[in-house]
This record gives sequence, C-alpha cells and structure tokens, in this order.
Amino acid sequence: MRRKKIHADWVKAQFSSKWKSSSYRNVLIHTGLIENIIGEEARHRDNFAIAIKILRFSGYEKLGAIEELRKLRNKIVHKVEEEELDESEIIETRDRMHKLLGEIYHKNVLIKDYFFKKYGIHTDKEF
Repeated sequence: MRRKKIHADWVKAQFSSKWKSSSYRNVLIHTGLIENIIGEEARHRDNFAIAIKILRFSGYEKLGAIEELRKLRNKIVHKVEEEELDESEIIETRDRMHKLLGEIYHKNVLIKDYFFKKYGIHTDKEF
C-alpha cells in the first residue's frame, strides 16, 4: 500500500512546472507514462505498437498523435546511438515529442480520463 502511495505522488509530481519543460528527461518520462496507460488499457504491455493496434481495433479513435509519439520516441532512443541523428535532429525530435505530449494531454479523452480517475490530475490544465 505504501509503495502505491509513493508512486502516485511521483506521478503527480511529474506535472509540476519543474517537469513540464521540453528536456529529454521530461519528454521521455511523459512518453513512458503514456505508453504504460496504452499498454494497460490494451492489456498488452509488451509492445507499444501492438497495444496501439489493439486499441484501434477495439474502437478507440484519435490514436494518431500517440502513434506519432511512439515513432519519435523510437527515433530518439534507438537512432541516437547509431549516430544517425545529429544534435539538431535530436533537439527537433525532442521538441516535437513535447508538442505532441501537450496535444495528447489536452485532447485525448482516454489519457485525460485515466489521469483524472487514477491521480486526480487534469492533464488539459496541468501540462
């Protein structure tokens, strides 16, 4: 029980102004939060892309921004080590991820409802 309380407090803290900038840490943490929600809702945590497809086939709409976020996350995480991205491309990718997170938190009902029900967070007002 105590562990869940600590985790809930940590998640809530990610929406403080300190953690909403477009830093690499912040966009990757927030992308991870979205990925976990999608995996939980799809009941498939092993693969982000498959979880999105499961939700699409289940009738969820408006997953395009989440799919784009997934692709950008993969680009910045997997291509950076292979030296396929220069610094300006990494910064551009990170900034695009930050913009998508804002769109998702403001417009995606699945994500908004999840954060409100589980943590009492109004993502459309707090991000």
